[in-house]
Amino acid sequence: MENVLYASVVATDPAGDDLLTTYEDYTVITFVRDPLSRFYSQYDEVFLRYGPWMKGKEGWAWKRMKNYTHPHQYLYENMTEWQDYQDAFCPPDAVPNPVRDPQRWCSRQPTRENGTLANRFEQFVWNYDGIRPFDLVSNVVWICFYTL
Repeated sequence: MENVLYASVVATDPAGDDLLTTYEDYTVITFVRDPLSRFYSQYDEVFLRYGPWMKGKEGWAWKRMKNYTHPHQYLYENMTEWQDYQDAFCPPDAVPNPVRDPQRWCSRQPTRENGTLANRFEQFVWNYDGIRPFDLVSNVVWICFYTL
């Protein structure tokens, strides 16, 4: 932003009161992300973070995952390990031999998804009410908001 707009990011008062005082001589620009793009991105992140393959992770951040039951379990049907998930969008026969790190190689290739993940996503879109989030961060914010 500094190089293109000759501008900088500045934190403001959540109420916006300082826009009329401290920053009254400034031009304020807001970038809004396309909601559909954000939805896809958030779905992808949560899908990975809440996959059954995460139950084996150690540390405080993963403690909740040990006994977590996903509200949309059909998303992970027949996928218990990372390799099962990777095989859905990057089948083993698509990976050239030899490749030192197949997971990294696959993450940098166009998907060869066979429709399994797309069908599950479509079912999720029909089933999800859009009100109660199922990822940890959004869920905590939602609970705090509705219990105030």
